[in-house]
Amino acid sequence: MELTTTTIRFSRNGHSRRMKPAHGDDADARYAAALNLVQAIDRDLQKGTRHYYDSRGRLLVSLDEVIQAILKDTLVVGRREEVAPEPEPVRWAPIGELVA
Repeated sequence: MELTTTTIRFSRNGHSRRMKPAHGDDADARYAAALNLVQAIDRDLQKGTRHYYDSRGRLLVSLDEVIQAILKDTLVVGRREEVAPEPEPVRWAPIGELVA
C-alpha cells in the first residue's frame, strides 16, 4: 500500500492547485498547511462562526491575538466552559428584606 501526500500550491490570483510534492518538499507542505490554518482562523473570526480563547479565559478577537496564542502555546482548544467557568450566581436577599 503506497501512501501519497498532496501539496496545495497557491498562485498569484489566489486559486489553489493540488499537486504531488517532490522529494524534499516538506518546507512547502508545512507552509501550505500553515497558510490554510491561518486562512481558516481568519474566516472563522470574520464570520463569527467560532470563538478562540487563551488559557486565562480571555476571548481572542483578532487574527494576531490567535496567532500569538498559538506561538506562546496558550490557545485553548475546547469550549469556553472548560476554560473559565461562569462566576457563581448572585445571591439576592429575600423579597421581604428588600421591602422592609
